[in-house]
Amino acid sequence: MPPKAAPPAAAEPLAAAEPHAEESHDTEPDWSTLSASNVFSESFLEYNRGRESHLRDLMRKSKDLGKEVDALKTQHTSTQEALRHFRALRDDLTAGTDRLERGAKAAQQEIYTKLKRFSEHGIQGEPGTPAFMENLVKSVSCFRCFWRAR
Repeated sequence: MPPKAAPPAAAEPLAAAEPHAEESHDTEPDWSTLSASNVFSESFLEYNRGRESHLRDLMRKSKDLGKEVDALKTQHTSTQEALRHFRALRDDLTAGTDRLERGAKAAQQEIYTKLKRFSEHGIQGEPGTPAFMENLVKSVSCFRCFWRAR
């Protein structure tokens, strides 16, 4: 195999490849600092700065989301506590209503029993009716029975 010849462009000087460098009236760049590794390093550092900035943004967003999650947990906890309190009040109200109903029935039965006792003493009418109550008030002798029955 014959050895490959180098392309003719590689043999030309760098200045000939860039004619605008000769035309520039500015100072000529320092070619020692513009090596390929330095250009790569600069772009790599810039890339890393961009990634660091992106990571900082993500961490800040993560922290903000963490605060929102904590706030929601607190709100959920307070909602659960309020719900438990509401259920306890509802249960107390239901129990109180049941006690009132039982007490009302017991009081009604007690009143009926006392009125029945008055009817045994000669007061006419069914206990609890307006006629019975009228006869009860009119009867002086039963007033003493009423007073004792209390």
